[in-house]
Amino acid sequence: MSIFDEVGADCLPTPLQRDFAGALMETNDLVRAAKLVEEIGTSDASPDWALSIAGEIAARQGNAARAVELLSRTAEKRPEDPHVLFELSRRLLAMKQDVAAAAYLDRLTVVSATLRPQNRMAVAHLLKEAGRIDEAVRIALAAFRAAPQDPALHRGFGSLLATDAPPIRHSGAVTDETYVRMTADDDVREYVIYRDPPIDARWSELLLEDAAKMGLVGLRVGDTVVLNPGAFQERRWTIAEVLPAVVYLFRDVMAHFEERFPAEPFFVHMMKLPDENSVKFLAPLISSLQAKKERATAIFKMHEENILPLGFVAKMLDATIPDLVRLAMTTSVDFGPLRVEWFDAEGQQESRTVAQQSPRAVLTRSALETLLALGLLDTVSNAYEWCVPQSLVEALESERRDTEKNLAEGRKTVAAAEAGLRFDEIDPGDPSLQARVDHVRRITDWVTAHAQIELRPLEMIEKPASREDEARTSIGHDSMDAVQLAAHMNIALLADDLGLRRMLPKGSPGRSFSTVTLIGALADRNVISQQQAHTLVLQLIEVELCRDHADPRPPSPRHPRGRRRERIR
Repeated sequence: MSIFDEVGADCLPTPLQRDFAGALMETNDLVRAAKLVEEIGTSDASPDWALSIAGEIAARQGNAARAVELLSRTAEKRPEDPHVLFELSRRLLAMKQDVAAAAYLDRLTVVSATLRPQNRMAVAHLLKEAGRIDEAVRIALAAFRAAPQDPALHRGFGSLLATDAPPIRHSGAVTDETYVRMTADDDVREYVIYRDPPIDARWSELLLEDAAKMGLVGLRVGDTVVLNPGAFQERRWTIAEVLPAVVYLFRDVMAHFEERFPAEPFFVHMMKLPDENSVKFLAPLISSLQAKKERATAIFKMHEENILPLGFVAKMLDATIPDLVRLAMTTSVDFGPLRVEWFDAEGQQESRTVAQQSPRAVLTRSALETLLALGLLDTVSNAYEWCVPQSLVEALESERRDTEKNLAEGRKTVAAAEAGLRFDEIDPGDPSLQARVDHVRRITDWVTAHAQIELRPLEMIEKPASREDEARTSIGHDSMDAVQLAAHMNIALLADDLGLRRMLPKGSPGRSFSTVTLIGALADRNVISQQQAHTLVLQLIEVELCRDHADPRPPSPRHPRGRRRERIR
């Protein structure tokens, strides 16, 4: 970079401009990279590297439409580039443009064999998302076989088949991509048969041609075969089980992942239960579910003691921020109180000042959930100039898809209860599922109508796989992007999430407030009456989302700025 800077971008010959742009991207100097690409242009006459870099910048900003446009033009110039085909297919599927994505997926499937196993597994998941199940399973199996020592491929293979498991068709006869188990008296032999290498004898893998020489091909359960005929080792074997290799490997991955990769992040815990209809045989399952419940309780406690961002807690619990807000309103669950507002007078006054004086504010998912619960969405429509990060729109769209899927298919859950197991099943079309769909649609429609959607500022985008980028993933893209927007644009952040508000430290360009102080500001602005404000606060208290009494504890060093906090439950 120092050499390029010394020479100057304006003095670089055209062939070196590509290297300069690549160096800027490598050092994550997106502002200068974007400026360079803008000067070169992104017309059809522009070099393909300029289109590619412009597309990557647009993608990292969250500008999906612009990224797709540029990637499409790049694909015309580099029709067999697997990276371009993958990104283009993925983004088109995310935009629900399945027909457009299909053409690129066709080309991606052809060139996928040239990719690293980890990338091939990603292609398999993309094909599954597109509904191309048979191709997804075939490519996932090939990727898994190429690097069976990689725990990431075990996770990828297992999760592909564990969620929305596709039907696996098989003739029932021994052929390629088949697992066969044979018995002879008390002895057992197992083989996994493939047509093509690689073959690992340590895992009892056989090539199809070798299985044919042994007389195994075409046999079914109950058939017999004589191995080593006429020799001292001659023995008759009975075919006890024939399975698709995919099914056998999936079961093996699910059963032994923790055993094989004890240092890897938790993936799945499986246990075999006998067929006997006895409560004692359900004990391991009950114990496992109880352990998950205890883990959730530990996470709740961690949140209470450290005031963690709700997005981080949601990730740890495989939930959503709205799930946590609703959970905090449920007295039967020991979660909360949620922390949303400073308790001390100085902190509350700062929040009130921000709420009263700010003309613009960034919205978060927690605030939207509270505003809808209070019936305030329409009331606050014109109270501020609202803006939201593009990632929040994407999060809402993901919520909408999930709720609509639940409405169409129903929901089934199993949890530990005092008497053992509790099975809950909600039928498709249930009014409660319809209510959740309407809930998310209402928020989404309001955001679309009343909020300015902002892309990520280039200055705030960290290098992929950096600690900051990993933190964004851990906390939630929409949560972290909202904080960064507020700081970059020097405007307020509305969040019912003190853990998130803490990420805008005192003296930073961005400041924050919660719905609690918003209500008072709305009354001061004559948007609502003082009586309405009083009623809304009582409503918060009634649903146990807010406590209005003083916290008798002294300030704690673990609390930011040494303040005690008002607690919301």
